[in-house]
Amino acid sequence: VYTHGDVGFELVKNDWESPVFIRIPIDEGRQTVIGSIQVEGQRAIETEEIRRVLGVDAGHAFSVNAVRAAVGRLKRAYQSKGYQQAEIRAVCGASSLPDSMMDCAKVDRELASIDLHLALTENSQSIMGELFWHGLVRTQKEVIAREFQKEGEVFDKTALNTALKNIRNLGIFSSVRAVQVGLDEDPPREKIAIVLHLEEAANKFLEFSSGFQTITRQDQDGQMNRFVSDLLSASMHYTGSAVTGNPERSDISLPDLLLITELSYTDRNFLGRALELTLPVSYGFSTNELARYASFTPTYRDRRLFDTDLTLRVTPLVEFDRVLRELDTFEHGVEVEFSKRYFNRIYLSFVSKASRIQWKEPADEVFSPM
Repeated sequence: VYTHGDVGFELVKNDWESPVFIRIPIDEGRQTVIGSIQVEGQRAIETEEIRRVLGVDAGHAFSVNAVRAAVGRLKRAYQSKGYQQAEIRAVCGASSLPDSMMDCAKVDRELASIDLHLALTENSQSIMGELFWHGLVRTQKEVIAREFQKEGEVFDKTALNTALKNIRNLGIFSSVRAVQVGLDEDPPREKIAIVLHLEEAANKFLEFSSGFQTITRQDQDGQMNRFVSDLLSASMHYTGSAVTGNPERSDISLPDLLLITELSYTDRNFLGRALELTLPVSYGFSTNELARYASFTPTYRDRRLFDTDLTLRVTPLVEFDRVLRELDTFEHGVEVEFSKRYFNRIYLSFVSKASRIQWKEPADEVFSPM
C-alpha cells in the first residue's frame, strides 16, 4: 500500500498471473446539489429566459465549472442584445447563513445544498455604428458589407465573430482583422464602429500540365506510328554506332503513346464578388492520330449562395474520348452541386448530373459526335 497524506493506492500481484493491478479506493461522499438560484438587477432579459439560458436549476449537481459555464452563457446572451459591458457576479453558499455567501470556488463543499446568487449590472446598450475598411483591391464592397449588421441595429459581438469567420472562409483574403472603436472607452460609446484591416491573397492562377501513357485499348494495335518509330530507330542507331562502332541498324518496336496536355485558368475572386471560376481545357493525341481526347469542363462556384452557408457549384462538360474508354464516346451535359459545411472538414452535398452520351460501335468506321 502506497500513501501520501490522505491519498493512497494498493498494488496487487497474484502468484498465478503476471499482470499487476492497481486498486484505488474512492470515497464519493455526499453529493452537493444546487439549492436555489436567485437573480437580481435584470431588466433587459426576463427571469424565465435567464434561467433557460443558464442551463442549471435547483436540484442539479453543483460544480464550480458548471457555474462558470452558466455565467458565460448568460454573458453571451447579454452581449447578443447589445450589453457588451454587462457585469455578472456569482456568489455561492447557504442563503440562510448570509456570512457563508462567497466566491463559488471557495464555498464550503460539505454543505448538502449550495445556493447560487447572481447580481447583474447591465450597463448601457450599444448599437452598430459605421463600418470602415481598407485593403480592398479587386473585391467589391458589397461582399464585405453583406456579412455585418446594419447601422443602428443592436450591436452583437457574436454576430461580429460570425461575420469575420464568413469572410475568412471565402478564401480570398490572407489577413482579416477587426478593430472595435468605442467599446473599450469608459464610458463606452453608444455607437460602436468597426474598422476592418484586409489583405487580399493571390487569386488568379494559370496552370499547365502534361503527361503520357501507353495505349492499351483492345481495338488498337498499340504500336507507335511507323514514321516516328523509324526516326527514333535511326537516331539511336546513329548514337550507338558512334560509340560502339557497330554499323548494323536494328528497328525498334515501341508501343503507341498518348500525350495529354491541360491548361487551366482559375479566378477565385471572379468579378470581385468572391466567386470562383475555373476554365480547364485538356487535349490528347498519339503518334498515330492527332485527335484522341479533348475535354472542356468550366466550373462556377459560389460559396455564399443567397448570403447563406450554402455553396453552389455548376460544371458544364464537353468530352470527346477515343482512347481512354473501350468505345469512342462524345459526352456533353452539366453537373450541379449544393453543399454545406457542418464541421471543420465534414460537408453534406447533393449532386445532380444530366448529360448526353454518344458512342461508336466497334464495327463502325466513322465516328461523328454530331
